[in-house]
Amino acid sequence: MLELNVGGYVEQRCSITSLPNDVVSFSPGEVSSFSFDVDCNAPFSLSLQSNHGGLKQTSISADRVPSGLAAFTTYLIDLSLPLTGSAVSPLTLNCSSRELSTGDGYCGSVSSGSNISINSRASVNLLPSESQNLVAGHYEDTLIIEVSLH
Repeated sequence: MLELNVGGYVEQRCSITSLPNDVVSFSPGEVSSFSFDVDCNAPFSLSLQSNHGGLKQTSISADRVPSGLAAFTTYLIDLSLPLTGSAVSPLTLNCSSRELSTGDGYCGSVSSGSNISINSRASVNLLPSESQNLVAGHYEDTLIIEVSLH
């Protein structure tokens, strides 16, 4: 009789792929959407960060904005990521861009608990949250999305 012990080890991995092009465009009052793929074979955390805390007008300085107009607006972010397993609720984040710039992590970070997400598609909806009289021009912010293993 021959008896063999067979074993192996699977390395932990966690990554984001299939990101949209560098720019996601949206207009006041309109929802813009994008998606990306997450592949984490171990429990993980997902975090969001906004560089400006909202959309900042890039071609005019704040001191040159006419009275009654604004050159900045926040936006709402609604993120949903399915977790692997049929009875597991998706990972969700619902935040204002302003909350994502403070660095305190109250809104912008969420844990998968003991769950994983194998080749899952996250969906993100963005909606400008403040209805203001905005000065014309190009507005931008940088949204940083990170995943990391526990």
